[in-house]
Amino acid sequence: MKNLRCSLLLLPGIAFIVALATALFGLVAQIPHPNLFRSSSDVRPCTMTAPSLTAWTPTPAGEWTGSSGVLDGPSSLVFKTCTAGQIHMIVNGTVVDGWGPLMIVTLDDVILLEKEVRSRTSMDLVVPHAGTVRISFPNDRYRSEVRGVLLTRIWPQPHATCGRGQPAIQSRGSAPPWSPLWGGALYDSSEYLVHLCGPGMLRLGVKGLVAEGVAPQIRVLQGDQILLEVAPSSVRQYDVPVRHSGIVRITLTNGFAREVANRKLIIERFTVAPVN
Repeated sequence: MKNLRCSLLLLPGIAFIVALATALFGLVAQIPHPNLFRSSSDVRPCTMTAPSLTAWTPTPAGEWTGSSGVLDGPSSLVFKTCTAGQIHMIVNGTVVDGWGPLMIVTLDDVILLEKEVRSRTSMDLVVPHAGTVRISFPNDRYRSEVRGVLLTRIWPQPHATCGRGQPAIQSRGSAPPWSPLWGGALYDSSEYLVHLCGPGMLRLGVKGLVAEGVAPQIRVLQGDQILLEVAPSSVRQYDVPVRHSGIVRITLTNGFAREVANRKLIIERFTVAPVN
């Protein structure tokens, strides 16, 4: 009887606990699974990206057409794959100073292949899992022979600068914009136009770049009048008398340039196939 009475006394507490548990279970059951909050558009499948060419420096990286191209400068061909796969490539390279282009293939920054390419080669490379693949060309080498002029200074007497302190200088052709800090350069068919407000002396600082044994020829004109014509083969300075205001043209008359050596990685064919 004692045990029965104790059991009867406990019944209200047990009933309360059961009721509370039932209520809590019902509340939890009403909470949707987190995945149900997502629409089908929120669940984005992995999409393989097309290879793109990325330069490491301001120099040109080369060109890429989708399944072939040239890495012509420190650069990487980058793409993303969603599964394991196999890369098939036919590659070639130009040898400079005894070295061909170095090709480094990485998957998420882990090296899969490091190879010097000295001739036309066909290769297959397994990509073991999804990730970002980079085909890099780090050892670019380029040499050229150029006949031109580096202009370190274009400086007229103060009264000829229209009170600006610095003359107004305009570049034409292949000449880069004039920089008061770095100067400028004349290659091929190019010139600088110096706008002067009066007569005076125009000082030029130049460095001649000789090619094929011939020094660059500079001509300074105002209108049709030749003020100076010289062929500097090294660092020189010239004082050019200017008789009146107007535009003074500084031109290069015998510019020349040719490529001497260019190490580059050539990808003649490139395909990626998934591996099941």
